[in-house]
Amino acid sequence: MPSLTTLITPIVYGALIGGIAYSGYKVVEQLSKDTEYLPTLSCQEQGYVMNRKKEGRIDPSLPTDPLNDPNYEDISHPEEKESGHHTLKDKRTGEKLRFDEGKPHLTGHRAKDHFHRLNPKATSRKDLYLDEKGNPVAEKSEESHLYPPEWVKKIE
Repeated sequence: MPSLTTLITPIVYGALIGGIAYSGYKVVEQLSKDTEYLPTLSCQEQGYVMNRKKEGRIDPSLPTDPLNDPNYEDISHPEEKESGHHTLKDKRTGEKLRFDEGKPHLTGHRAKDHFHRLNPKATSRKDLYLDEKGNPVAEKSEESHLYPPEWVKKIE
């Protein structure tokens, strides 16, 4: 017959580990709540433009004010809109764009407002988007992130 200590020890360790894990969860949850109230401003509203040496991802056909442009209709799912992702349909051509609102507390493209041009002939994630020249490119690739020229300051 096992001793009382042998029976209680795993229960105590399990409760201790569970308490630590729950505390960590609550800390992460609180940090998430603390950042929800932070305003999400576009690059222009924050008073800066991106400095880029490359012009390869600049597309002059993109709208500079996508959510207020009368030529584009926001056909996004409400939950998608809440998370800052918008699917826009060009009323003139039927072309679809994805507009992602920047989140200043993140880094890279995710911190800046940007577009993705949806590939109507996509067969997988490897050709999900089009670059500024209309060539298929992979999801999350550098080439898939597009900006109107007004949002980018060219370095000479």
